[in-house]
Amino acid sequence: GVTPDLITFSILIKANCDAGRMGAALELRESMLRMDLAPDEVVFNNLLSGCINTPNMELARRLYADMIQGGVRPSNATFSIMIRVYAACKGLDAAVDMMRTEPELRGVECEPRLFVQLAQACLRERQGRRAVEVYKMLAQHSEPTMAINSNILGMCAKLNMLDTGAEIVAVANTAGGKIDPRDSERLKAVPLRKRRPGGA
Repeated sequence: GVTPDLITFSILIKANCDAGRMGAALELRESMLRMDLAPDEVVFNNLLSGCINTPNMELARRLYADMIQGGVRPSNATFSIMIRVYAACKGLDAAVDMMRTEPELRGVECEPRLFVQLAQACLRERQGRRAVEVYKMLAQHSEPTMAINSNILGMCAKLNMLDTGAEIVAVANTAGGKIDPRDSERLKAVPLRKRRPGGA
């Protein structure tokens, strides 16, 4: 028979992860290791993606640790998947900690979209203070664009999180970020009876 190569394993692992068959996907990874085939970033990212639907934060953490130990450098795609895993497992505090330390530790230049993704996940869970914390991390990393601010402030208005929106506007102004006047008006237009605090 034909001996499977890295590409074959990668395809099979992705198919099993997509179908929610994590046990089979992990067995394939073990088969790779027995054949002295080292999983690459694509394989690890597929395995991590499988932890979103499961959802399984502990398995994702173990896989990420294996990835680092195996000398495979994570990418922006890896961190994006990890944020989704943490969000699915209600572990956003761990996601914030990861974004604060891991990218720099691994020599990865974070794309602003990662901070936006994490801030949005915090807002969806009504964790306003944490969303502001993530926005501050973004502002320290790079000047938030008007499009980014519009995205986040629009979500604050939609979720009636006025206090959180106001804090983000204040941080944006300090960081030199541009705010679309329409977004400020949308926040002001949130009816008083619907206004909710940002939450912990």
